[in-house]
Amino acid sequence: MIFRKSKPWVRAIVASGIVATLASGAANAQQDMDFSGEELLAQTYGGTIAAYFRENFAKEFNEKFNANVIIQDALSVDTVAKLRTDGGVPHVDTFMVTAPWAVILEAEGLVEPLDAENVPSLSEIEPHARPEGDSYVTWSSGGQAIVYNTKLLKKEDLPKKWSDLADPKYKGKLTLPPPSNAQSLILISRLATLDGGSVENIDSAIETLKTIAPNVLTFWTSHDQDFSLLNAGESWLTVDSQDRTIDQVNKGASVAAYYPDEGTAFMSNTIGVAKGTEHKELAEAWINFLLEKDQQTRIANYVGYLPVRSDAEIDPKVAAHMPQGTALENSVFPDWGVISNKQADWIERYTKEVIR
Repeated sequence: MIFRKSKPWVRAIVASGIVATLASGAANAQQDMDFSGEELLAQTYGGTIAAYFRENFAKEFNEKFNANVIIQDALSVDTVAKLRTDGGVPHVDTFMVTAPWAVILEAEGLVEPLDAENVPSLSEIEPHARPEGDSYVTWSSGGQAIVYNTKLLKKEDLPKKWSDLADPKYKGKLTLPPPSNAQSLILISRLATLDGGSVENIDSAIETLKTIAPNVLTFWTSHDQDFSLLNAGESWLTVDSQDRTIDQVNKGASVAAYYPDEGTAFMSNTIGVAKGTEHKELAEAWINFLLEKDQQTRIANYVGYLPVRSDAEIDPKVAAHMPQGTALENSVFPDWGVISNKQADWIERYTKEVIR
């Protein structure tokens, strides 16, 4: 099954950046809370996201609520592995993982469902961001882009379809994500769902990737390495996330995100409370804070993700690096519940059949 994003919402945000404001009184219900310096271990993704959360959101939250949120950055896979072995005493109070891992954490009983009364912002976000039962919540989504060095390639030089990455003119100048990164799952999911396909069968995606593989300079091992190669001109184009691209653009790099007309796939970023935490009220206040309009606007403009609120205001310069027009209309939100049960097989096939 393919879930398409709420088109009126995404179109309005990406096209104009400013839409009608929702009623937001409930989100301010926690203004007078004082946590008396209580500590919260909040896991986030690494790199620029962790830095932004640490230097901005955590600092502001701590000052506002007299708390002590400590940001710990880790990959989704590592966080899940540790939560599985924590033995009832979690190493973090809140987790931040991509959608397939959140489904697994819920299935394994490693989450503490959110209390809607303590997270009033749940009533203000887009319906797709709130799973049944509130076991966790989506705080943003990211699309996958073909990213290129604007000094070396022009738009007319870019592939018209994902399969065009196999064009010999890109030989030795293309980089692709490694199997250890969620970007490989997003790429497989988009290729698998083209032309009426499904994530239930990825044979067509693997075959397409086999034709692209001869052009690959390297399968990057980190986002930093990927953009280092791109900025240095060693690679001309890559497949990476829109948020990392926007971060580079904000830093002045000569790169841009591009989306073929056949569209991209979106990955949800989720946050939730770890089972066994002794700081659930503080954890819920932290999650509510991240879902408020101001933080959601900055998540778009400075972190580079699509927000989960329709009243978030996106800078047009940032929106230019998100899917728009036909590419947006043809983009999909795959069933990550299905993918979560298949990702081990996907990773194995990607490793053995594509990377070799």
